[in-house]
Amino acid sequence: MNVSICVMDRAARQGKVNVRLPAEKNDLWQKLWETKAKSLDDCLISNAETGVAAADRFLRSVDLYRVDIFELNTFARKLDGMMEREKLEYCRRLEQEPPNSLKAAIYSAKMEVQAT
Repeated sequence: MNVSICVMDRAARQGKVNVRLPAEKNDLWQKLWETKAKSLDDCLISNAETGVAAADRFLRSVDLYRVDIFELNTFARKLDGMMEREKLEYCRRLEQEPPNSLKAAIYSAKMEVQAT
């Protein structure tokens, strides 16, 4: 999953960094440090792309400016850890019953996929 993070700091300087998710937490902080972000409140996620069409449509429906980068990383880990059949089933559910938030897409019991 590729993510673009736009950083808006209080001095009106803008920085932009691209991150490949899933990533280790330290790698995320390193990327944010490169933009001189003082906190997550200074960071806006401007783009997220998984390469999986149904997941991409879901992410476009979510207000990315309000998404925590660590939740997005967890979503990427979930997708990355699925086998192809699980991913197809999960994406079918994303399309049929879209969750109302990224957090619900990650943790909701009805979004869980049964491995067979």
